[in-house]
Amino acid sequence: MTRDLESIGAAQSSQAAQAAEAPGAASQEPVYAARTPRGVCTQADFDTWAVHAKRGISYAYFAAGESSGTAPVPDVAAQCAATEPAAGRTGRANCADRRISIVFVHGTGSNRTRLARVQRTFDAYDRYYPDLPGRQGSAHRGGDTAEDYADAICDFISDIPDVLLVGHSLGGALVAGVLERRPATVRGAVIVGGALDFRHMPPAFIDALRHDRLDMSLAYGTVGPEDEYAFAHVGPDPETEAVQLQDWKADAGLDFGGPEGLAALSRVTVPVALVSGREDHIVPWEKSDEIARAIPGAEHVVLNGIGHMVPLMWPEQIRHVVDGVAERIRRGW
Repeated sequence: MTRDLESIGAAQSSQAAQAAEAPGAASQEPVYAARTPRGVCTQADFDTWAVHAKRGISYAYFAAGESSGTAPVPDVAAQCAATEPAAGRTGRANCADRRISIVFVHGTGSNRTRLARVQRTFDAYDRYYPDLPGRQGSAHRGGDTAEDYADAICDFISDIPDVLLVGHSLGGALVAGVLERRPATVRGAVIVGGALDFRHMPPAFIDALRHDRLDMSLAYGTVGPEDEYAFAHVGPDPETEAVQLQDWKADAGLDFGGPEGLAALSRVTVPVALVSGREDHIVPWEKSDEIARAIPGAEHVVLNGIGHMVPLMWPEQIRHVVDGVAERIRRGW
């Protein structure tokens, strides 16, 4: 099912404007308020985060209700033993008794800190922010294919019970690849701006990559009118432009399975939701809709007036969708 929604920003701008027009109302700047990312962390926050490693993957971990990233990673074995299904109850139904862990999968040219910048929006959940192989603190695993990346994610989540995967852009495509494999610990997923076919990126941007240039004005200038403001307020990305260029060139040629991958998604048996921006020109919303139509019972929320960087621009909207999938998980789907 596909739903069109006005963006949260548009709704807030309208409400703020109405308040400003009310008699005696104080002067406001509703557009600025609507554009300001909520829950954004500062560089000082990053400097205090504990960084962990598992099977060569570096990651940050946040316990539910904790924002500093300094909490110790839970003892998964003890956690699983304490929540074994009672007699006569299925593992799926028992999810209502467990804490759902969100695992965020980042996109191209990014790393754990880009999505973790808005991690406070999701503080009702345990949260994991891994770096993909070869990105930031993670080691290469000997391959750079979509299958290699999906396998790395499967390895990473193999001992985390009750996982809700959230992937953006390339991360969304990889989440779809993980769902094809149907790992036992995955209970649901949210795919944001993801597709199994990235051949519809702006031709000028692809041409720049072929000439060893990363034209960020093309990358971010084609993802919606308000995204540039968000990037200006989340601070610089820790990766250098040279590293980002290498990532974009490598990822632009990844094969995500095409029609065969879509066919495999018809066997997915966990709740899945997709979120797209209608003004997304990096991954047109129709490409995400292909995934939604392939997965039984999947919901697709299309945000009007929003581009590609939905997690940074409107994290509350993503949290709303995540909460809906989490509720379906707790109800036993």
